[in-house]
Amino acid sequence: MRESLESNAQRVKDFTAREQNGLIARNDLLKVQLQKSQVQLSLDEAEKNVRIINYELVQLLKLPAATQIIVDPSNVDPNLFATPILPENDALTKRHDLEALSFAEKAADAHVKVAKSAFFPSLALTGGYVALDLQNVATVTNAMNVGVGVSYNLSSIFKSGNDVKAAKSRAEEVREQKEILSDRIKTGIVKAQEDYNLSIQQDEVYNEAVAQAAENYRIVRDKYDNGLSDTTELLDADVAELSAKINLAYARANRVLKFYELLEATGSLTESFNIKP
Repeated sequence: MRESLESNAQRVKDFTAREQNGLIARNDLLKVQLQKSQVQLSLDEAEKNVRIINYELVQLLKLPAATQIIVDPSNVDPNLFATPILPENDALTKRHDLEALSFAEKAADAHVKVAKSAFFPSLALTGGYVALDLQNVATVTNAMNVGVGVSYNLSSIFKSGNDVKAAKSRAEEVREQKEILSDRIKTGIVKAQEDYNLSIQQDEVYNEAVAQAAENYRIVRDKYDNGLSDTTELLDADVAELSAKINLAYARANRVLKFYELLEATGSLTESFNIKP
């Protein structure tokens, strides 16, 4: 947009000189002045959005409020798109949210086993000393007896039945949550892959569109200089070229975004970062 604004400012100067020399109508000068104003308004809006997003990002990262974050397409790692995309099964092992449910599932199964343990009798070692005196039969002094005691807590058995049912219900709930999340992750990976493939195609199309728009503007400009086209056609061709360049810039940014989203879906986003201390 800045490049377009400079181009339009120069065109206004050229048309002003032509209008003063009686080579073009006043209306043609007004058209180029209007276009320059429209580009200026668009640029002001874009710069405002940049300032707002910069502030939000600075706040998110807890940086000083005056920090200016510079984003430039040339700063994107050229090897970014060479990052391998994990197969679906491998990607599932990288998702920490799914891993957390796996641990919860194991914990729920363990809780079921604990609840079931109340059905079994409790064992205990018993021991003691006995002094026995049977008249005219036998006399035993300080005899030790040792054994194993088995006991049931009937109230605990009835209560444990409800505990086991609750534990099994919780375990089944966790398994269902894990299955739902697994299906959602698989769907998300497919969608992210399709979105990324589409972004690549759009990038190629917009590359061609920029070349076509530039050639169209060159032809219209030549025709205008030779009096074969009017100012409206020239400005339309100029706007079409600017739109093509803007669309290409969006397409390139969108391709990076969709690639990051694909890495996120496969659980390998953080591994793609090159963080230096």
